[in-house]
Amino acid sequence: MFNTRIKITMFVFSGIAIVIILGYVLLFLLAVAQEGEFIKYDDGVTIKVNNTSNQPTPKIKFTLGYSENPDFQDIGEITPLDSENAAKIRNDDIKTANDDLSLYIEYKLKNGDTKKEDLFYSPAAVPQKIVAVIDITDIDKYGDIKLKYKGFDGFGTINGE
Repeated sequence: MFNTRIKITMFVFSGIAIVIILGYVLLFLLAVAQEGEFIKYDDGVTIKVNNTSNQPTPKIKFTLGYSENPDFQDIGEITPLDSENAAKIRNDDIKTANDDLSLYIEYKLKNGDTKKEDLFYSPAAVPQKIVAVIDITDIDKYGDIKLKYKGFDGFGTINGE
């Protein structure tokens, strides 16, 4: 009788342990599926810029923000990059926002005007991780940057031009 009770208790605890372990494995697999190739990047904001154009880039500034406040959080700047060079920005913290965030890119055109555009939108108000891998493919005669990007927006993988 006593041995049977111990066996049943051990069986129940073993079952609970297996369910917990399988739950953690499932959560890990979901994270891998969501983040794809960007799982290797740390939490926070990581921006990598590759200049594959045949011209140097202007200084480029990155911010996180939303329509009413595109400068909500300064991420950093990349100094001018010569052709075929790359640079990386890391920021460990993402500020808590009351709205969904977007990644903005800002640079000066050749006439001195500043161009600021929404690179991509993050559907999470407080994403744990944002990754952008940006390839600058061309810079036109006005200084307007043509680029392609891929990354992780805090919810899933993204890409665009």
